[in-house]
Amino acid sequence: MNRHHILLLAALVAGFGAACSLVLGASDYRIGSTDGGGGGGQDGGADCNNPIGNGGKGCYACEPTSKAQILNSCTGNACEPFDNARVALEGGKLRPLPTAPANDAGVTPTADAGADPPCSAQPNVVYATGSSAVIPFLSRIAATLAGSNPATTVVYQSANSCAGVDAVLDPTTAPMRGTAIRWDPAAPDPSQPSAQIKCSLDAAGTPADLGFSDVFAETCRSLPQGLPTDIRDRFGPVQTMVFVTPRTAVEKSLSGEAAYSIFGFGADSRVEPWTDPNLMFQRTAASGTQAMIAAVIGVPPDRWFGKLNASSTDVRNALLAADSDSATAKRAIGILAADLADQSRDRLRVLAYQDFGQSCGFFPDSSPTALDKANVRDGRYAIWGPLHILLRVNGQGLPIKPLAQNIADYIGGSRPLERTDLFTLYAKSSVVPQCAMHVTRTGDGGDTKRAAPAVSCNCYFDLQATGATSCKKCDSSTECPAEAPKCNKFGVPAVGYCEP
Repeated sequence: MNRHHILLLAALVAGFGAACSLVLGASDYRIGSTDGGGGGGQDGGADCNNPIGNGGKGCYACEPTSKAQILNSCTGNACEPFDNARVALEGGKLRPLPTAPANDAGVTPTADAGADPPCSAQPNVVYATGSSAVIPFLSRIAATLAGSNPATTVVYQSANSCAGVDAVLDPTTAPMRGTAIRWDPAAPDPSQPSAQIKCSLDAAGTPADLGFSDVFAETCRSLPQGLPTDIRDRFGPVQTMVFVTPRTAVEKSLSGEAAYSIFGFGADSRVEPWTDPNLMFQRTAASGTQAMIAAVIGVPPDRWFGKLNASSTDVRNALLAADSDSATAKRAIGILAADLADQSRDRLRVLAYQDFGQSCGFFPDSSPTALDKANVRDGRYAIWGPLHILLRVNGQGLPIKPLAQNIADYIGGSRPLERTDLFTLYAKSSVVPQCAMHVTRTGDGGDTKRAAPAVSCNCYFDLQATGATSCKKCDSSTECPAEAPKCNKFGVPAVGYCEP
């Protein structure tokens, strides 16, 4: 088993007991419960239960305080239930996972150092590595910084999330080697491959200043005491992972129980129509996409059945190829980050996901055609997590390399970037800034809690993501109503909207 996932396996095995209890209904929220009065008991009482809400599946009508209540909170958003009677059980529980061949750890970056100009020749270099999911927005930030005076050069090596964790926690044993990229400040669209300029890293290895991961460091490796005190985890925007099928497939939703059976058993999934491992398109064990989904569905990332793919693009292309035949299309399924799935909605179908103990499946967005990530922001869609930006700090908690901290602050939204509207950039990249989230969590697939940002950007993010907002525009807080008394300003140039 890959060393990165020994702890995750233990955590998932432990957590699976909780998942099974949800299958059996032993959660802290039950549709139709009559325990306690209104607002009393774990369920909030019968007054909190709406038996006809959420597409007739029932919902929790009071202010949610637990993960189960958040998952089942009432909404007018579209939901698609998955019938768990389709999932094979043993003794009323999900089957124990079989032994599966250990999957590989991921993609090792190329080591053809010397073929391109040295990265170190650029001014004020910040070296970074990890998840490929950051490239759509990191590219624009890096290009802007490269064109600033003085310039800062971001040199990036796309690998996988756990490589990003290792590079910062073990800089001497897991340095960056081989070929990396930087971005042309004169490129009209930095997100295009043509804007990338290759450069060679030092043959002896270059320590990473920043590590980018889609998942918590504890998902990648054993950290019983948490992160070392000289490592800081700076949260960036929230990312969403999804199950995807070809567009012509007929299925609209998937449950946690079904996903567990499909990717945990392969040909023996017993969940029609997904019984062919050659049409189950996974990533690799160190992929952040796979690790995040694994933490939610209870199948360790190195015990998945299905065809391995080195990149998300490969998964997308495999699903598109499967759509050439209707019989094949209906049996194909894969996993992607939401940005790539959203870009391909004309040819791919994002499935609603129904978590363990959830009465109905929800899309990341308020509907299959929306782009607002409303159910991610409210916690009804379960497969999400913040981008993790890891960097080293000294004994006083100050960054060892201030330029690296600056980049983490740009991405996290606490430092404005010249000529760049971060919210527009994030909306186009299908990620959600922290200030537009209404929930938080402290571990992948872990407990979800309601949370309010110190300064909300809900209105402005809605405007950028959907083109509209119902919020009142304002120049100062004196113009705002009592229910939304704060005039919060964002954007370039800054625009104000009344927020709670």
